[in-house]
Amino acid sequence: PQQPQQQPQQPQQPQQQQYQYQHQQQHHHPGPPPPTGSSSSAYPTSAPQMGMYGGGAPPPGAGMMPGMGGQQGGYPPDADARSIDVQNLDQKALPRPGEDEARPNSNLSCDPKYLRLTVGALPQSVGLKQRFALPVGCIVRPMCPGDSVPTAQFGSSGIVRCRRCRTYINPFVQFIEGGRRYRCNVCSLPNDVPVDYFCALDENGVRRDVAERPELRSGTVEFLASAEYMVRPPMPPAYFFAFDVSQTAVRSGFLKSAIDTVRDCLDSMQSKSDRTRIGFITYDRSIHFYGLRSTSMAPSMMVVGELNDPFAPMPDDLLVNLQECRSVVDATLDVIATSFLETDIQESAMGPALQAAYSAVSQIGGKLMIFQSTLPSIGAGRLLSRDDARGYEANSKEHELRNPADNFYKSMAAECSRQQVCVDVFCTSVPYADIASMCVLPKYTGGDVRYYPQFSLAKDEVKFKTELTRNLTRDVAWESVCRVRCSKGFRVCAFNGHFFIRSLDLLALPATNADQTHAVYLAHDEVVPNMQACYIQCALLYTSADGERRIRVHTMQVPVVNDMTDLFRAIDSGAMACFLTRLSAERTNSARLQDARDALTHKLVDALKEYKLLGGARHNFGFNSLAFPESMKLLPLFAMCATKTLALKGAPRDVAVDNRVECSFDIMSCSAEDCLRMMYPACYALHGGSEDAGIPENDSIEALMKMKMPPRTALAGERIDARGIYLIDDGRKLLVWVGGQCEQKMITSIFGDQGCPDPFVDAYLPTISGNKVNEKVRNTVKRIRSRNQARYQALTVIRQGTPQEALLFNHLVEDRASGGGMGYGDFLAQLHRLVQQAANAGR
Repeated sequence: PQQPQQQPQQPQQPQQQQYQYQHQQQHHHPGPPPPTGSSSSAYPTSAPQMGMYGGGAPPPGAGMMPGMGGQQGGYPPDADARSIDVQNLDQKALPRPGEDEARPNSNLSCDPKYLRLTVGALPQSVGLKQRFALPVGCIVRPMCPGDSVPTAQFGSSGIVRCRRCRTYINPFVQFIEGGRRYRCNVCSLPNDVPVDYFCALDENGVRRDVAERPELRSGTVEFLASAEYMVRPPMPPAYFFAFDVSQTAVRSGFLKSAIDTVRDCLDSMQSKSDRTRIGFITYDRSIHFYGLRSTSMAPSMMVVGELNDPFAPMPDDLLVNLQECRSVVDATLDVIATSFLETDIQESAMGPALQAAYSAVSQIGGKLMIFQSTLPSIGAGRLLSRDDARGYEANSKEHELRNPADNFYKSMAAECSRQQVCVDVFCTSVPYADIASMCVLPKYTGGDVRYYPQFSLAKDEVKFKTELTRNLTRDVAWESVCRVRCSKGFRVCAFNGHFFIRSLDLLALPATNADQTHAVYLAHDEVVPNMQACYIQCALLYTSADGERRIRVHTMQVPVVNDMTDLFRAIDSGAMACFLTRLSAERTNSARLQDARDALTHKLVDALKEYKLLGGARHNFGFNSLAFPESMKLLPLFAMCATKTLALKGAPRDVAVDNRVECSFDIMSCSAEDCLRMMYPACYALHGGSEDAGIPENDSIEALMKMKMPPRTALAGERIDARGIYLIDDGRKLLVWVGGQCEQKMITSIFGDQGCPDPFVDAYLPTISGNKVNEKVRNTVKRIRSRNQARYQALTVIRQGTPQEALLFNHLVEDRASGGGMGYGDFLAQLHRLVQQAANAGR
């Protein structure tokens, strides 16, 4: 990246001026709320403002965060150092995030939604990287929702690749010798161009057919793979369902909800491919198999009570073509739904059922979907409750509670990955599910974990059905493998995510999708050549639902710099925060929670120390000033918020271990945008904003996504007004907080005459014709849910002064009491103290 030009005509800034965040009209409504009686608000405007538990109406802009919407990535217009006076903090002036915006990649590179670097430049030397302190890595998302990727066509010679490093042809290769050869951009080896791929070059050395070649003008492209990329014929989409039919599953309604959802999705699953296969087993203290024959009107049920060595009877009838056997599949679902209504069996043989299901599906591969409602209690994989006080003691062995109790599940996960079987787990066990043991299955097979503690139909049915529907109807890349390549001088040294690693750098993903991401850690080789740019290429080889073997390739160009200032200027704080959080979540599996939090803080301290030593003399900051580059303005806040997520917060006993493990699993697979929203939720003031906030231009989904949102509010108790109504979005659920002094007219406008719903249900917002406030709130909720389709966000409504208000306090991450950690100001003061100590020790 080039250095920004100096502007000598501008006046010099004061040395210790606090950082003032830029205002944006979209997120900050400067005017007062409408007067009482307006159709869009019920606020008076004459009363003075008080705090969270005070009376009076908010003044102009009360509770609204100045500067929301700041960019989290990219080169800032002013790259000079910033500072915060930690001795005289102005809470309103502290930097806070808005909507996440990735730093754009270079020209011809892939979109950053596919490959997003933590820093948009790579260090020239190992020494420079060590001084930089922060990790240099990349968040990889091979597939994205709704993306349209061009397909490249080659001649009979097949896909063009470098014969040495096997890099796929891309826009950054250099054609030489009149187009007869090309130089690989990754390893610099000249390669012959196949005869049927040859094209003459123009006077600028560019192929004349470049406009017709998507692989030469787009950083993202797909190739149709030939037979050499196939170990076996392309597998068909296959779904094998394993239902727990114990008493808990039946009485809670979980079994019926699962069966109803699968039945509703059959048409969509069948329409994706006429080769789709499906099968079922159920289990309690024994295993029940269902033989499906196209000539039968009902399934033949076979019960196997031998759990020590379970086997699959009639294997040819257990996994059948959905289109050919549709009638018997529907009948099977009816049989499962009605056969166990009066059961009193509480045992669960999940381990033997897993072995039996694996034997049925291993010949083809596919998705094995487990629906578990109680702790596995008999047979292989039997688990005992570890949810006791001794397990929650903060000591060197506390991480053992967050690891599997039995190696059985890891062994089964390795076997499933080898046979292209992806395992998804939907769990509702109460009060303890041992998610730490069961999540090993999807962790090594690229699957999902969905946990619904204390499952109830009123609270969880819509969420469960929506997420299961998403799982069954989204596009899936079957029997896929992924590899990331770098230019000579750099290498991928570590991975983070859910997969099985083969041959050092090949990620095995039996079934991946657009909702999953991975992270790779970049390091230097022993000898780093002198170059100005590095190239990173990600290749995903997979089978589509239509049976085509395809290769999706993402290529990006990254500048290589030898100046520390350029590295700091190129930081993408959103990607960096997500990467650090992923590493910390992974660390909790082998270390204490406090050690994981300290490691995250020390990374930030080391980077800020280096920046202080680099620019302290030039900028002459005051003694009480915490200096940071413009690109890092949000990183301290994100680092603090990461330590307050369920995965890292507090002592071991402060969060149920199942919830903690599920959060860690989620962090290591979600996108950067979702991870940032989890760390610092969005809080919308529903009582404020302009008249057009929450009102789209038309009824299209495009207009809804471009709709102006209500103003954002800082996540601090002092910014929450007792006369307001706030909507909090953490990417996993929606929380509506109703102030104790909110006027009844405002409540009626949103929830109708019945008032606030019960806090223990998934709230439904009624449609009130002609009411602008009601329309605004419903559109806001709809837009939030449309943004994140990977998870359904249930809506919980709580009122001030009720016990359920603790849900709000957990989201006020800027407060000292939130999660037992420090407040925003305290954290900055601690950072300043640690940076000072480190800088003094380094001099």
